[in-house]
Amino acid sequence: MKKCILTALLALLSAFSLHAQPCGYPGITLTSQADVDNLAANYPGCTELFALDIHGTNITNLNGLSHITYIGRISLSNNPLLQDFASLGALKKVGSLMVTDNGVKSLEGLISLDSIVNTLYIRTPLHNFKGLESVKWINKIFMQGSYVSPYAFNTSFEGFDSLEGIGTIELNTPSVESFEGLENVKTLGSLNLLYMWALTSLEGLENVQITGSISMVGVGVVDNCGVTSICTRLMGDGFVKLQENLAGCNSRAEVLASPGCLAVFPVELIFFGGASSPEGNKLIWQTSSETNNKGFAVERSFNAFSFEEIGFVAGADDSNVNREYAFTDRLINGSAYYRLKQLDWDGTSTYSKIVVVKPGPGMTKVYPNPARGQIYIEQKNAASGYSLLDRQGFTVMESKVLPVGKLDVSALPDDLYMLKVGQETFKVVVKNN
Repeated sequence: MKKCILTALLALLSAFSLHAQPCGYPGITLTSQADVDNLAANYPGCTELFALDIHGTNITNLNGLSHITYIGRISLSNNPLLQDFASLGALKKVGSLMVTDNGVKSLEGLISLDSIVNTLYIRTPLHNFKGLESVKWINKIFMQGSYVSPYAFNTSFEGFDSLEGIGTIELNTPSVESFEGLENVKTLGSLNLLYMWALTSLEGLENVQITGSISMVGVGVVDNCGVTSICTRLMGDGFVKLQENLAGCNSRAEVLASPGCLAVFPVELIFFGGASSPEGNKLIWQTSSETNNKGFAVERSFNAFSFEEIGFVAGADDSNVNREYAFTDRLINGSAYYRLKQLDWDGTSTYSKIVVVKPGPGMTKVYPNPARGQIYIEQKNAASGYSLLDRQGFTVMESKVLPVGKLDVSALPDDLYMLKVGQETFKVVVKNN
């Protein structure tokens, strides 16, 4: 009996192991319609594939792949009779999708695909991205071609109805005329455009937040690079390469001086930075002019992508003199990313560059502040000692060594106290009631 149970368990574990990882390592190649049709029989029970290469002059459909839900890399080339992905309705995620050299005529049929984890590589005559309407995230879009071999015929990005985020856009093809179709994209890492001679507009990129580098070399007949996303990114630090373009798009200074950028920034921000301190992360920014400025929403993130508002600092309405603003994030003494959302009275807004604040070496951390019942003191040197003084300067608590864990202040009346740790002094507010 025990032997039977053990055998059953081993079989169950074996089956689990079989399906815990994709099949067909290091990859499966299909070169005929028969190969496609027999995939399920050759790999019984398998719904996830490590890699798949499809290239066959007699392949007309992908019906044999209708049960596949994940493919680590799928590459299609030289399939002159293959019209689309009509049979891959169950496919939910791919690592990379590569379509080259007449691999398929249309991307339609990928109705369940919601993310491309690595790269979407197009080097074949496609006219749009219809079929990718459900995709929300693509790590990299790479399109390649030349006037001699104009591989990518896509003139825009029509078809990306649900796309919200892109890691990198890298284009080197003469066919793209605009970025129409990317209006729903919220974040873009890097933008790399090389010899896009047909590009006439940056339409479609107006509202995306670009967080990485920008390289635009030989960008067609675009004479207005002053769209909101480009203007906002050029106001910050980071790699920017602008050359061989029309006048107005050949340098950071030219773009920022364009009418589009001047309209984007009713507030001229001349400095924004931050530093860690015993009281928390301190942010400081300066403006040289303000028009209709309601104020600044301070936003924090721990990954540089998802931000939340943590405070608001009122603006000066209209001003033509230098003004300085400050904000302290008292709830954290560690690494965090920050940006400013400048708000006008008419409801419009613009974002600043993103700055990162990291804790200094050996710095003491005191939290929470205000304190309710307890305070935590973090310092590498436990022998630093501490003393807590009230508003009159009298010592109410002290020790030659730091507390292990929390410092109990529940018996203290609500008030402002001075906490000395080694050579550092902190203002601590106690609010027990």
